[in-house]
Amino acid sequence: MTHAFLALNFAAFASSAGALSILLVVFRQRPGRVVTLVTRVLTCLTFIAACNGIDFYLRAFVGLDDHRLTFITMNLLSIATLAALAIMFEIVGEVTGLSYPRFLRLLFGAQSLVVYVACMTVALFGGPPDIDAGAGYRLSALDGVLCMFVAGSIALARRARLPAKDRRYATACVVVTFAWLIVDTGNELFLWTALFGVPQLAMSPFFLIILSGFVIARSATLLAASPDGNVVLPSPGPALSPSSDTRRWELSEREREVLEFLAAGLENAAISERLFISTHTVKNHVSNIYRKSGARNRLELIRMLSDTPSAPLDRDRD
Repeated sequence: MTHAFLALNFAAFASSAGALSILLVVFRQRPGRVVTLVTRVLTCLTFIAACNGIDFYLRAFVGLDDHRLTFITMNLLSIATLAALAIMFEIVGEVTGLSYPRFLRLLFGAQSLVVYVACMTVALFGGPPDIDAGAGYRLSALDGVLCMFVAGSIALARRARLPAKDRRYATACVVVTFAWLIVDTGNELFLWTALFGVPQLAMSPFFLIILSGFVIARSATLLAASPDGNVVLPSPGPALSPSSDTRRWELSEREREVLEFLAAGLENAAISERLFISTHTVKNHVSNIYRKSGARNRLELIRMLSDTPSAPLDRDRD
């Protein structure tokens, strides 16, 4: 059984390394914010798998059962888990065109700090005379379950904002995540042990394998759709068709990107974050779009985009 657990951690590490290789090498031609965020999540989870594997190997095969080492490992895993959860919310916001208010970001930061301190506290004082790292692991895992449930619910509620070809994939990701959350919650609360006699297992390797599989499958789909090897990732919000009369506005490539985000309802600050440019630069692009399209404000621009293709040019501006 010990060899099987070690093999599971190795498989998780290998699968995530493969997914990271695809993201770092294949998509290097056209890096996007979503790719960057997914890469960061995989990096956090790969770090978690490596820590789990090293800790298990030292305890099961080397015989190094030091509570201090276990506490350090739990500390590192708690930080990596909180980082992965924060990035996960950014991914959901990015693909659905959602800009989180500042107070929500501060609230999530405060909640993460409270969870981290609680994990350390229950580990140090929850099981004397030794360090009870298991209590800290369970608290961190249950916090992860709650955050992933919230993020998945947001993604489902806003899936209509995704391009039609991406909705099925996004829905499948959320459904699989919810199924995994049920399994993980029962595992952390010892429900499966009480009902079926199944021993408690570390669930992060399973989730990492599943996530890596989704990344690799999605990458293969995008590559198959791009015979020239130039992968173009979908943008959040309603994409502008090349056949639309907006091309007569003679917008630059960057102005078209800004226009897509405007059509998705994003404010200037959110657009600057997604395009990695200053808010002042975004305002300049928006002004140029108004000038070239003839729109007097953002509301009129949105109405022009939602009209028939010829409407932006034939409209009486009086």
